[in-house]
Amino acid sequence: EKVKIYKQILAKTYPAAETAIQDYYEDNYQLMNRMLKDNIPVPDNWKGITQFVVEQSLHHFFENGKLSVRELRNLAAEHQLWNVQFIDLQRLKLASGERIFAELKKIGTNAEGAESLRRLAGTLEVLAQLGILPELWKSQNCYYHMAQRHLAYDWEEIEEGWKTAFLELGKWLKVSV
Repeated sequence: EKVKIYKQILAKTYPAAETAIQDYYEDNYQLMNRMLKDNIPVPDNWKGITQFVVEQSLHHFFENGKLSVRELRNLAAEHQLWNVQFIDLQRLKLASGERIFAELKKIGTNAEGAESLRRLAGTLEVLAQLGILPELWKSQNCYYHMAQRHLAYDWEEIEEGWKTAFLELGKWLKVSV
């Protein structure tokens, strides 16, 4: 019962704290960046704030945002620039894996679907660079069933560009067709 009460209190105060930390990060970003470029040690508490902001941005990206490889690459660049570690890597793995699965289920066999396949492959590539290996078993199963369906009809009525993007995604999912 106490845990439930604490969670309710935290649920009310956490968004305000997150916003305050984000604002502090944005207000001091130029200073921190200049210090980094001038080889002046950035205080550890500022690195902690950066670590928090980058990781929260990644969580929001996978839980809410539009799946944009460019945006993900920008977040990865921030992570690498500041050389911070992930606080809750398991949560990132789960969130990214769930998002990839949700996106894969929505893919059609049209030109827009081919772009979605390329976006998923790009997402997996950036995640690999970050050392985030998402939980992919659901996506792998979905991909396998999609592949079996297309193979059964010998890729009938499937554009070559879509097929190429689909097979490329399979490499990142580690599923061979």
